[in-house]
Amino acid sequence: MAMRRATGAAIRACASSSSTGYLARQFHASSGDSKKIVGVFYKANEYASKNPNFLGCVENALGIRDWLESKGHEYIVTDDKEGPDCELEKHIPDLHVLISTPFHPAYVTAERIKKAKNLQLLLTAGIGSDHIDLQAAAAAGLTVAEVTGSNVVSVAEDELMRILILMRNFVPGYNQVVNGEWNVAGIAYRAYDLEGKTIGTVGAGRIGKLLLQRLKPFGCNLLYHDRLQMEPNLEKEIGAKYVEDLNEMLPKCDVVVVNTPLTEKTRGMFNSEMIGKMKRGVMIVNNARGAIMDRQAVVEAVESGHIGGYSGDVWDPQPAPKDHPWRYMPNQAMTPHISGTTIDAQLRYAAGTKDMLERYFKGEDFPAANYIVKDGELAPQYSFSTQRLTLLPSLDSLVTSSRMASNTLKDMNSLPVIEKISDCKPSLTKPSAGKMNGKSDDRPLPKPGALSPSDHLSVVETEKPDAEIAVVEVEYIESEKLDNVDDADAVLKSVLAGLDSKDWVSVCDALNNVRRLSIFHKEEMLHMLDKVIPLVVKSLKNPRSAVCKTACMTSADIFSAYNNNITDLLDSLLTQLLLKSSQDKRFVCEAAEKALTAMTKYIAPTLLLPKLQPCLKNRNPRIRAKASLCFSRSVPRLGVEGIKEYGIDKLLQAAASQLSDQLPESREAARTVLLELQTVYEKVHPLTKPETQTLSSSSSLPEEEQIPEAEPITWETFCHSKLSALSAQAVLRATNVVTVTAREGLVTKGPSSSSQL
Repeated sequence: MAMRRATGAAIRACASSSSTGYLARQFHASSGDSKKIVGVFYKANEYASKNPNFLGCVENALGIRDWLESKGHEYIVTDDKEGPDCELEKHIPDLHVLISTPFHPAYVTAERIKKAKNLQLLLTAGIGSDHIDLQAAAAAGLTVAEVTGSNVVSVAEDELMRILILMRNFVPGYNQVVNGEWNVAGIAYRAYDLEGKTIGTVGAGRIGKLLLQRLKPFGCNLLYHDRLQMEPNLEKEIGAKYVEDLNEMLPKCDVVVVNTPLTEKTRGMFNSEMIGKMKRGVMIVNNARGAIMDRQAVVEAVESGHIGGYSGDVWDPQPAPKDHPWRYMPNQAMTPHISGTTIDAQLRYAAGTKDMLERYFKGEDFPAANYIVKDGELAPQYSFSTQRLTLLPSLDSLVTSSRMASNTLKDMNSLPVIEKISDCKPSLTKPSAGKMNGKSDDRPLPKPGALSPSDHLSVVETEKPDAEIAVVEVEYIESEKLDNVDDADAVLKSVLAGLDSKDWVSVCDALNNVRRLSIFHKEEMLHMLDKVIPLVVKSLKNPRSAVCKTACMTSADIFSAYNNNITDLLDSLLTQLLLKSSQDKRFVCEAAEKALTAMTKYIAPTLLLPKLQPCLKNRNPRIRAKASLCFSRSVPRLGVEGIKEYGIDKLLQAAASQLSDQLPESREAARTVLLELQTVYEKVHPLTKPETQTLSSSSSLPEEEQIPEAEPITWETFCHSKLSALSAQAVLRATNVVTVTAREGLVTKGPSSSSQL
C-alpha cells in the first residue's frame, strides 16, 4: 500500500508539472508493420493429433499460425515460461503481443513489462488475467484483454458436475470399482439428494448466473452474494435471492461455490475464520482461483470434517507440485485446471483471439467487455481506484520516483524489529515478562539486528493489544542445552495451568518446563502424564507455529524419558505428530519428524506396531506414508525372535498393503520391511541342507518304512499361502530384485534361529 501511494504521488506530481497529457505505448499496428507475437500454451504431445479442434495447445497454437504468417508476422509458440533461461524470457525484449491462457499462464510481472520495450498488447485466450501485474501494465500504457464469455458455459457446467459429484459421494464409488471392491454402505452413508439443499455462490457474474440457471430445475434454495445485485426480472426468472452480507449467507449454505475473481481483496479470502462461519459438513466448489482459498485452512477443515467435501480445478501454485496437500486430503474431487478448456471453449477463445488480433492490425477497438486494461484504466473488478491512471510522457521519471519510494521502504524494512516498533510508539513498547526456565525474571529483549525470519532457533512475534505492543522472544532450545528448573515443586504445581493457558507465550513456557521436568525430574512427573499428554496434544493442534513446534520438541523429550510408560496415552499423540509431519510448515514438519524418530527409538516395537498398523489405512496418503516410515523403522528392532513372536504373516500382510500406495514413500518403506522379513524367513528356513547331518531315528528302518523328510517351504510359497495372488506377485517383485547375499545383515538385532516361525 505504501508503495502504491508513493507511485501515485509520483504520477500526480510529475503530471501536474507537465503540459503533456496521457501517453500510452503505440497500440495499433501500422499498415504493413510486421509484429512479433508470442503464444504460451500447454503441450499436448501425443494428444495433439487426436482431435483437429484441439486448438489450445502448443502444437496447434490456436489454429492461427498460417493466418499470421501469411500476413508477414512472426509467431513464436512455447510452453517454457518459468525461470531466467526459459524460452519466453528470450523473446521478452522484442515481442509486440503476448498471448497466454489461464490453464498454463505466462506470469507477466512488472520486471518483465519493464524489459519488454516493444510490448503493446497482452491477450488472455480465455477468461481471467490475474497472471498479469495489471497495475504495472496500466502504468506502462499496455492494453490487456481477454475473450470474455468464451468459456463461461464450460465452467458453469463443470461446477454443476462437481456439486453432484460431492453430494452423491461419487469418487469413493468409482475407486471401489477400480480397486475391485463392493461396499455400498461405504458410499451411501454420506450421499445426498440435491433437491431442497441451499446452494450459495460467492460472485454472480456470467459464470455465477449460468450456474444458478442450471441449478433451478433441481429444486434448490438458491442464494448469491455479489457487489452488484441482479435486475429484479432476472433474479425472479432464476429464482435466486440476493444476500448483501456474505457472513449472513455462508452459515445457511449446504454448498458454497466460489465464482469471484482473484484480486488483492479476495486473495486468501476463505481462511480459517471464514470457513468457520460455514455449517459443519459444507461442500465447497472452487473453479475460480486457488489463491482465493487459504490452502492449509482448507486441508485442516476437510480433515476435521468441517468441510464435507472440496472440489475444483484451480490450485495455488499451478501446475500443482506433487506434494500439494490438496492432492491427498480426504473427500476431495480435484482435477487439473480443465473446466474452461473443453473443445467447444477452445474453438470460442481461439476465434475470439483471432478477432482481437485482426482488430489490432486494423487499428480498431475491441468489444468493450473484453478490456481488462485500456488507456491506463482497470476493469472495475480489478481496480483499486475509480480514478483513471494518468501516465507520464516519460516512464523513466515514474520509474525513478517509484525507485525512490521503494528505497525508502527498504530502508525502513532494514531496521531491526525493536527499532521499528520503538520509532512508532516509543512510550508503549515494553518487553514481555515471562517465566522461561521456571524463573520469574523478565526475559531480555533480543538484540537488534540479531534476528532473521528464517532463523529456526529463535522467533520474534509481535502482538498488538488495545493499548500496547509487546515484543516476545520464543526460543527453540535443543534438549541437551536445557537447564534444570530452580524450584521443581513449584513448576510441577503450575505446569498444568500453563499448558492450558489462553496465552500462547505461557503455553510455550509450560511446554519447555515439561521438557525440563522430563529430563531432570521424570519420576516426579510420572504420575501426571495422564494429564500432561492430552494438553501437549492440544498444543500440537494450536494454529500458532511457535506453540506447535515447541509441542513437537516436548513430545520427543517425553518419548526419550518415559519410553513404554506412555503406551496407553500414545494414540492421540501419534495421530497429531503424523499430521504435523505431513502437512505443516517446514520447520514444524522437521520437529514432528524428530519426535516420530524418537518414538520409534524409545518405545518397544511390540507395543508400538499395533498402534501404527491402523494408521497404515488412514484416508490421508501423507499420514499413511509417515506411518509406513515409522513402521519400517520399528520392524528391524524386533529382531528375529521378536518377528517370529509377533507373527511374520501379520507383518507381511501389513507391508504388502502398502506396496500399491499412491505415494512412493509408502511403497519404499513397505519394500524395506519386506526385505527384512524375507531375510528373517530365509534364515530360519534354509533351502540348502548341511553336508553332514545327524542321522534321524528312522534312518535305520528299511527304505520302504522311512518317513520322507519335508521339503522346506520357500519364501515364494509362503507369500502365496498368506496373500492374494496379486499381492503375492507384488511382494515377490519387490523382494526378488535383491539377491540373498545382498540382503545378509539386514536384521540388526536378535540372534538367528532355525526354529519354525
